[in-house]
Amino acid sequence: MSWAQVEFHDLELGDARRTARLIRLVDDLSAQPTGSIPLACEGWPETKAAYRLLDNPAVEWREILEVHTTRTVERLAGQAVVLCIQDTTELDFTSQPGIAGLGRLSEIFFQIWKVGCRVEALQMGMFERLERALVLYLIITWRILHVVTWGRDCPNLPCNVVFDPEEWQAAWIVAHRTKPPETPPSLGQMVRLIAPALGAF
Repeated sequence: MSWAQVEFHDLELGDARRTARLIRLVDDLSAQPTGSIPLACEGWPETKAAYRLLDNPAVEWREILEVHTTRTVERLAGQAVVLCIQDTTELDFTSQPGIAGLGRLSEIFFQIWKVGCRVEALQMGMFERLERALVLYLIITWRILHVVTWGRDCPNLPCNVVFDPEEWQAAWIVAHRTKPPETPPSLGQMVRLIAPALGAF
């Protein structure tokens, strides 16, 4: 089960196929967060499906964020201390046609969201589509930050504390062009292996 399936397993968007499409899109985008939506989707039919999903008014960004918030609260349960670190980042969409009146957004976002996921480069054309895409990238940013933080703070742990077998084995095969080892490599090694795909974050 991918991290996106775990994160959104109880998300209800009015149609199970819609939820499955959102999970697939999040998996695709998180696999290539520095790439465009067409690049991440790897094909015209998948790209069209992604844009149709982002155009769909039944895909309510507040519901997506609410499910992510629920998962976050579950992850925080039992922790003695939780740090809420913030940074003021400004996003500028004033040069994009079709998103009139949006101007500048000044919100609390991590640098990785803007620079790593390159959200300002998104060519959405419509405010509602952009809004939904930004929420998905916000959650992908959380995942990247989660992986990188664990890799930095606990580099000697086995990588399967964060990555599913399919994830780390596929990354190993792509990077080394060899069969993955039986024993999962360390988390630090795996983070260094996938760092280029994460925008070096």
